Amino acid sequence: MPIPPNLTPGTALDATVRPYTVTVVEADLELAPTGTGFSSTCDTTQYHALWWKVTTGPNQAILSIHVGNIGVVNYDPTVSIWTGVPPLLTQYRITTGAEPNDFCDQLEDSYFQVPVSPNTTYYIQVTDGNNTSPLGADLVLDIDDGPEAAVPAGAILISDDTSGHPAAILSPTTGAVLRYASGYPAGEIADWDPSGVICCVDGGNVSETSVIVLDSDLTTVIATHSVSPKLIRAIKSDRNGTFYVLYGANTAVGEIFTITTAGVVGGAIVPTAGVVPVMGRGAAA
Repeated sequence: MPIPPNLTPGTALDATVRPYTVTVVEADLELAPTGTGFSSTCDTTQYHALWWKVTTGPNQAILSIHVGNIGVVNYDPTVSIWTGVPPLLTQYRITTGAEPNDFCDQLEDSYFQVPVSPNTTYYIQVTDGNNTSPLGADLVLDIDDGPEAAVPAGAILISDDTSGHPAAILSPTTGAVLRYASGYPAGEIADWDPSGVICCVDGGNVSETSVIVLDSDLTTVIATHSVSPKLIRAIKSDRNGTFYVLYGANTAVGEIFTITTAGVVGGAIVPTAGVVPVMGRGAAA
C-alpha cells in the first residue's frame, strides 16, 4: 500500500500517451493526504488530492476527462483543471461569454469535454468531495484527445454557440466529427471564399458587433473589423475575394461594408441589384 507519488502539481503523473487510463486502488487513495494551496471553485477541501498533467498536441482543441469510482460510493471524485508552471498555477476557467464554465465538478462515472489550446500543459487535480472512510471505491481516470483526422473537401463546419469552445468539423459522408478548430469564434453568421478564407461574426464579443477574417487553417486571423454598437446581420461572399457584410441597429434598417480576403475594408455601399450578392445569414462549410 504505497503512498501515491503524485501528491502535488510538481510530482504530477504525466499522461503523455493517450488514450491514458490509470486505476488508483482504495488502499492507496486512503493514504493520500489533504492537499494545500490549490482550493478550487468546486472543492475547497482538497481531501485525498492527486495530480496528473497533460501537454496538448500542435493541433489539439479538445481534451476529454472521465472519472469513475468503482465500489460503494463513499469516495466522491472531484476534478479541477489548472494552468501555469508549478507551484504558480491558476484554475482553468472560461469566465466570459454567455455561458461561463469552471470545468470543475464531481465526476461520478461521467466526463468533461474541455476546450484547450495547442502545445499547452494542463494540470488535473482529483480530490475527494466526501472524505468519509472507508472510501469503499477505487479511482479510475481516463484522459483522451479529440479526433484529429484529415479534412476533405465538402466537410461541414459547425461553430459552437458558446465563446471559448471550438467549432466542430464533420465528415460530409458520415457526419462524424473529424476534428475541432480552436480558433473559430462562436456565432452563426459566416460565409467562405473559394480560397478557403472565411469571414464570420466574432461571437467572442457576445454582442456580435464585429467580424473576423480567418485563413483556411481556421486559426490565423487576417483581420477584424467592428461596427459597434451596431450588430452584424449577414455575411455573403462574391466567391471572388470580397465579403459583403450587412449590419445595422435592427433588422429593418441595414448598411453594408465590404472586406476582402486580405482584410481590406471598403466603405459603405448602397445595395443594388447585380452589385451585392443575395444576403443570408449563412454557415461556413
